[in-house]
Amino acid sequence: MIAFVLFVLGVSLVSSFHEHWFDEAQAWQIARSASFSEILTVIPHYEGHPPLWHLILAPFAKLGAPYHLSMCLVNVTFISAAAAVLLFRSPFPKAIRCTLPFTYFFFYQFGVVCRPYSIMTLAFMLMAMTYRDRNSRPWRYILAMLLLCLSTTIGLVIAGGLCLAWTFEILPELKKSGKLGTFWKDKRFLPLLFILLAAVGLLLLTKAADDCYYDGVGDGTLKDYLLYWKNAATIFYLPVENWFGTLVNYSYNYSNDVIQIVWESAVGAVIWAFLIILAKKNGKLLTFLLPYGLYAIFMGYVYGSAHHYGIGTMIHIFLFWIMAESPEGIQVPEFLKKAGAALKSRLIRRMCTAGLTAIYLMNVAFSCVSAVNDIRYQYVAVSVADFIKEHHLEDRKIMVSWLYDTEAPEEDEGAKSWFTEFAIPSNHDKVTANYTCITGYGSLFLPYFDRNIFMNFNVQHPDDLYMHYAYKEDVDEVFRLWHDKGLPDFIIGYCPIDEIFSAEELRGVRYSIVGDFKYHMNFKFHSYDKRTFVYMRDDLADEYPDISVVYDPRIAGEYVYPE
Repeated sequence: MIAFVLFVLGVSLVSSFHEHWFDEAQAWQIARSASFSEILTVIPHYEGHPPLWHLILAPFAKLGAPYHLSMCLVNVTFISAAAAVLLFRSPFPKAIRCTLPFTYFFFYQFGVVCRPYSIMTLAFMLMAMTYRDRNSRPWRYILAMLLLCLSTTIGLVIAGGLCLAWTFEILPELKKSGKLGTFWKDKRFLPLLFILLAAVGLLLLTKAADDCYYDGVGDGTLKDYLLYWKNAATIFYLPVENWFGTLVNYSYNYSNDVIQIVWESAVGAVIWAFLIILAKKNGKLLTFLLPYGLYAIFMGYVYGSAHHYGIGTMIHIFLFWIMAESPEGIQVPEFLKKAGAALKSRLIRRMCTAGLTAIYLMNVAFSCVSAVNDIRYQYVAVSVADFIKEHHLEDRKIMVSWLYDTEAPEEDEGAKSWFTEFAIPSNHDKVTANYTCITGYGSLFLPYFDRNIFMNFNVQHPDDLYMHYAYKEDVDEVFRLWHDKGLPDFIIGYCPIDEIFSAEELRGVRYSIVGDFKYHMNFKFHSYDKRTFVYMRDDLADEYPDISVVYDPRIAGEYVYPE
């Protein structure tokens, strides 16, 4: 009980300081402004996961409940329920049972950061709790699995692996008893048929729309993609990153960490082998290999973000839970017993135990560091929203940055000075493609306002307060609508506005930085900072004497970041 109280207090405390990131804000905005029909039938094709999370948030968002409090309340409720199941129903030793809820993905990524993974975590705990009686009381196990399917698309993939493993257990049993010919009479048939139909329906519901912007599988051939070493490496180092790895974070660049990729992949291969051998010894080979293997392939070859590595952590907890609950407990392979017996030295045994304990507790350390950083550092949404409100800019023409591709000149490939970026309008690299629908700042900042205040956010559907991800829109038409609104008074983030306005229209027009907002994102021991700049058109200076210029791009010299 003490561990549960500490968990709820801890996750609630850190959540009260946590400032919601883009994907958290996007979910709230969908729940707030999309109709229930759109949430159920349209948005899943663009968001890539079932609508349960949006439906849960919808009553709060549509009734005008406080944004931050409501998100935290919902998420803390689900993750606390998951912690309660783990603490009070799992078969683990007390020391393990009382520390698992404080590990990084459980506590911070799925407990503090408000996403549907809190529901997924609860689903895993409920599946583990009902697994032992799955054959005598199959509906409990299936309903827990349904919750997993409804949480995320990866949950749907994992549930498919678990159902296959269960089916491969049931068929030999029915054949042995002579009941294979009447399998539909088995009490497990209807639950499995139900979850199959539900899964098919959810797959159809979340199938990506033709115009969905998807930053996943690339444009190369399938053969090239399958043989791409980074994708294969992901599968190998996956179990390391599930627990103690520090390779992956939200700003990760593979090319700078080849050595770490190699050693984590080597260690990961050993962990893969160990888990396979252990699962086989305990009669759970398919129950581990099918869901975890499908998850690994999904992460390596379909889509995987940093927080998705925590899903593997939940699969591991599920596996060890169901093995520990067997009548014999977890069975250790003979060669491991012999290896342990060969360690005659008490000192070496203690050192091995201490090393494994330290590796395990590193996950708790990840939680502590991320929690402290979340309390210490701000994200960007509240700061920019306060800036807009403080200076009463809601009715001004504010433009937010959009996604675009550029091509650097051959003689200066990849180079772009800060001075060039800061000067708006400026000489920037050649823009090769514009994705006017990808305007993430709109979704990020608008939860703090009662309407759409950005001139270029969903200009064709201004009442939609969330980002659409529909990239096959008519960019020329969108640019025309933006252009018709006139030059922006303020710009948030860097924009190549000469894509919209002609050189003649921009002659003599200059923007200066009036807001420099440093913000942090946390992942394990990483806390890396980014910056968002707010620009004001220079001719508005007299109207806003209380807004001071942070940096004038017309003055030569290198910009110095303020600390």
